[in-house]
Amino acid sequence: MFFFFFSRTPSHAHVIGMFWQESTKRHCRTFGLPRIIHHPSDVVVRVGSPATLSCRAEGNPKPTIQWLRNGQPLDTDKMDAQSQPVVLPEGSLFFFSVIPGRKSQSHEAVYACVARNSAGVATSRNASLHIAALREEFRVQPSDVEVAVGEVAVMNCSPPVGHPEPNVTWRKDGILINSSNENYTELNGKLIIAPAQKNDSGVYSCIASNTVGVRESRAARLSILEDVSVQLGASAQFFCEADGDPMPSVEWSREKAPLPNGRYLINPDHSLQIHYVTAQDTGRYTCTAENKLGVSVASAQLLVEGKNASNQCRKHQTERLTQGAVCLTREPGERHSYEYRLQHVSSYVEGNTVHAPHFK
Repeated sequence: MFFFFFSRTPSHAHVIGMFWQESTKRHCRTFGLPRIIHHPSDVVVRVGSPATLSCRAEGNPKPTIQWLRNGQPLDTDKMDAQSQPVVLPEGSLFFFSVIPGRKSQSHEAVYACVARNSAGVATSRNASLHIAALREEFRVQPSDVEVAVGEVAVMNCSPPVGHPEPNVTWRKDGILINSSNENYTELNGKLIIAPAQKNDSGVYSCIASNTVGVRESRAARLSILEDVSVQLGASAQFFCEADGDPMPSVEWSREKAPLPNGRYLINPDHSLQIHYVTAQDTGRYTCTAENKLGVSVASAQLLVEGKNASNQCRKHQTERLTQGAVCLTREPGERHSYEYRLQHVSSYVEGNTVHAPHFK
């Protein structure tokens, strides 16, 4: 202990000595350096909410508590208690209503408490007061993805800037994805689907949330492509789902070229039908949906199976051409396919004759 001896006179007192002493003496006073026993911690608070930065100290005599804001003394005595913080009796700093604003006015800052008595000074660790925030715009929006069955699909998303850091989840067709599904993995905002299956096709959106609220990204479509394999002479059908606001236009192509005239029918639901498939129909078919906001593309391969599927279509003479129909004939039992170039709405086979009404 430190002891100070005083010689008292009727008018004043003088300090005459200081030394270590184990026993208590008359006219001696014990001094203890202040010590922070409860340091303030970082807090994140919504605008308009109350907040407290805790601080407690001990010492002899009992220390007084002052606060620093960004390293400068915080003069709470001259502040409006309704908009500025006050020091509570035990030393904590209390904010009635956290406010944003310019750097010099905002409550968002780095704070520290200082305990002081006649024996010395102690300063706490720094603590930051952050105002909770969540911006509107996603840093990375998910985009349309297409993969083949069995491949890995990755839907990218980077949430808006926020404090605290927003949590990211995903929805498929408006329903929250079950995190227990082993095919789905969420990693750093990304959604990884492996292996992708046909039923994974759909519309996905990224959800960002923190204490401020919730933000939802724009929707992105995942297309799982399946190659189509048909027998020579059969019909093939490709499906293309397209949706958007505004509603997109849809076009089909084969091997990046316009569809040939003839046995190709685009239905009102945007699906593509190919009648009486020949070897020449083999290739990759692409559906392109486009509106003023962007373009989405999906494609799949058509494989033709069967005897002589690799042969070119044989040329046959047009036997009869009449208004409203064209008829191609073949010998009974003949298995070769016929190629005809007509623009038509539909076609049908009657015996050995192919009818294609509404041609030009």
